[in-house]
Amino acid sequence: MRIVDAHCHLDRRELLDELDSVLREADDAGVVAMVTASVEPHLWTLTRDLAAGRTNVLFSIGMHPWIASPLEPRYLDILTKARDFGAAAIGEIGLDRMIDSPSLEEQVPIFETQLAVARETNMPVVIHVRRAFGELHRSLKRVGLPAAGGYIHNFTGSAELARDLSRFGLCFSMGGVLTYGRNGRRDALVRYVYPDRLLLETDAPDILPLPHRGVPNRPAYIVHALHAASEILGVPEEEVAKYTTRNACRVLGLVL
Repeated sequence: MRIVDAHCHLDRRELLDELDSVLREADDAGVVAMVTASVEPHLWTLTRDLAAGRTNVLFSIGMHPWIASPLEPRYLDILTKARDFGAAAIGEIGLDRMIDSPSLEEQVPIFETQLAVARETNMPVVIHVRRAFGELHRSLKRVGLPAAGGYIHNFTGSAELARDLSRFGLCFSMGGVLTYGRNGRRDALVRYVYPDRLLLETDAPDILPLPHRGVPNRPAYIVHALHAASEILGVPEEEVAKYTTRNACRVLGLVL
């Protein structure tokens, strides 16, 4: 099987300090590509260097809503030249109502600035959103989505919400939450977005699958999300791997 981890954070200390073993374990698990998201502008160059020479590591760059503030000109310039910088996507960017600061009102213009850059340069986007789907919908209507599309990572909304957002061209990435026991709402979502709009991720080192609670998550653990998705859908793991990898390749312009 060939699996793509559509969202992780290899620049986090928990993984960076053991990067060689992290990548070796991922390779042994069948992970043929992973997208590491650099969410703080001062780390973008570090992430680019981390990915350099590693054909199985792609990276995205963006400003996470938790640190949203106007982009300095030097970082905005890098973002507008993200493809030349080597990035595969812009993200993760987004909106988060579950934090007090920055406020959602402060986050919106930062998100829309980055979304507009992605649209103008036709770079796929990786979106973070928590309890702000109404605001996301309004931003997408105002700014639009790049023709290249994009995906919401760790999507936990309903099938109805996915139906609404898919009209913009979005896909939906899921990981550890798939392993958290049976859940009718989540299972209906998975069945709705499969096979054409489902991607798999780990969000490593966060959002651990159930078998590994209490330790940092790793890209190799995506096999648990794959197994859980297979059980929910009632189809072989090989089939889920095939379609989720195909979807990741389509959105990211990846050839495997």
